[in-house]
Amino acid sequence: MSVFKYVTAEGALRFLQTWALRITPPDQFNDPFEMRPTIDLSGMNLTEEAPQRVRQNLAARLAQMAAEQGWTAGADEAAPMADALVAFLMHQMTAEDELRFIDTVAQRSPSGGKEALIALRPHFDDLYEKAMGDAHAQLPAFSKLAQAAMHQTLPKHMGVLCFSGSSKHPLMWAHYTDSHKGALLEFDENAPCFNRRRHAEDEFGVLRRVRYADSRPSLNVNGDSDAMVALALTKALEWAYEQEVRLLWPLELADRTVDAGEVKVRLFDVPATALRSITLGCKATETFAADVVRAMAAAGSSSRIAIRRASMDDLSFSLNYRDVA
Repeated sequence: MSVFKYVTAEGALRFLQTWALRITPPDQFNDPFEMRPTIDLSGMNLTEEAPQRVRQNLAARLAQMAAEQGWTAGADEAAPMADALVAFLMHQMTAEDELRFIDTVAQRSPSGGKEALIALRPHFDDLYEKAMGDAHAQLPAFSKLAQAAMHQTLPKHMGVLCFSGSSKHPLMWAHYTDSHKGALLEFDENAPCFNRRRHAEDEFGVLRRVRYADSRPSLNVNGDSDAMVALALTKALEWAYEQEVRLLWPLELADRTVDAGEVKVRLFDVPATALRSITLGCKATETFAADVVRAMAAAGSSSRIAIRRASMDDLSFSLNYRDVA
């Protein structure tokens, strides 16, 4: 089986000279929705998944209330005592630990601290529910912040090699080959360079089909690997004609890095043995065709890799490919 890459004339010659393809960060794609998922925090169970922040807020508030009742502690003891106070009020202590904690409070605040502590318990549910309510109310804002952070961070680490499963799509020729002036590169999808998994569960380094959907992918609070892969392999239905195939690869593992002005271009090695054919567009110039032949000859690959030229069909809106002698 084959996968295809539609390229400009400059892109084709650059590949034939370097035998490498560019790993593109998602923020450089022509689709602004690329890898920009929504962050779903609606199912977050704060009691289980974010207790520390809630407990810390409660500990600070309850410690202040207890201090107003005469309980004092040294600066190095304030935090653990406040946390113990929350654990006591949340019924997260054993009966033995509760008695020990009450005795400790009684020793440190002989002027009614023990009674004040016990009196707090009946009112704790309301206080706890308010704290949890405040935390839930902040989830939408936190979701937007998390989404913005991901959109800024992901392009710094993840790159993509983009291919197509279609070899004769006129829109692909128009959009990616400078209006049929470029070329179509055909690759063997079973070539070793397209199977660079680092371990059995690795989602990087292998060709994956893109899924097309009518809604953006959503990441849940667990951030599981399936969801992460889905965000990198999901595009809008309008792009389905591309029949896109992708290889995800960490930018830091690029085979080569080239400085191109202010941008660093990361390259992924694809040897000549992976290339099956190159098809020149129906509007490709003779100069470009001659450059391709020379580049192939210089690489010693011209005898094995087919060179073709596209032409418009006389009757239909389709393209015909013929071998170049």
